[in-house]
Amino acid sequence: MLMLDAKNWFDEKSNGIKPTKHSLINLRNALSQSKWLTHSYSFKKIDNQTKVKQVMEYTVKFGLIGKLLDAIMIRKQSDNGIKKFLAGLKKYAETH
Repeated sequence: MLMLDAKNWFDEKSNGIKPTKHSLINLRNALSQSKWLTHSYSFKKIDNQTKVKQVMEYTVKFGLIGKLLDAIMIRKQSDNGIKKFLAGLKKYAETH
């Protein structure tokens, strides 16, 4: 899958999908700063809304330098990207 920036790509494999309950996505061969990356989503219905919990686990490339970049920059960028992704899903779900 090619990302919106048209520079980065990854192979995505979904495991353990239980509709309306849980989804696990593994990204591999990502052309990015991560060696591996796993996203886990869980969904909980609360009244007429759905609460989405997302957990991301990853290991950065580039050894100690990668760990420093993660602490300084990568983690914050990833968090912002996830928030935009979930906001996009919310908007789509509410308008379709």
